[in-house]
Amino acid sequence: MGEGSSVVSAYSSVTSMVMFLVAAGAAGVAIAAVMMGRRQKPIQTHPLQGAMTRRIALFNEFGNRPAPSGGRPERLVEMTTSGDNGGEYTLA
Repeated sequence: MGEGSSVVSAYSSVTSMVMFLVAAGAAGVAIAAVMMGRRQKPIQTHPLQGAMTRRIALFNEFGNRPAPSGGRPERLVEMTTSGDNGGEYTLA
């Protein structure tokens, strides 16, 4: 074989090595993209979230207890009339 075949052989091995490095780099980028995609983003909470949770728990405790008197007082509803009595309050 002549001198030309050794040049082609050397060029071929350099080309195959470059192609291997490019393929390895692409595989590394793909693996990194998968790992970045699996990270979970932290859920941002509202600054008052803790205070609101405590307040909700407090009012839930109030709602689960019976009233000290044993029952609720009778509901009183006041209504206005636009008739002849001058718009005074009357009990319903």
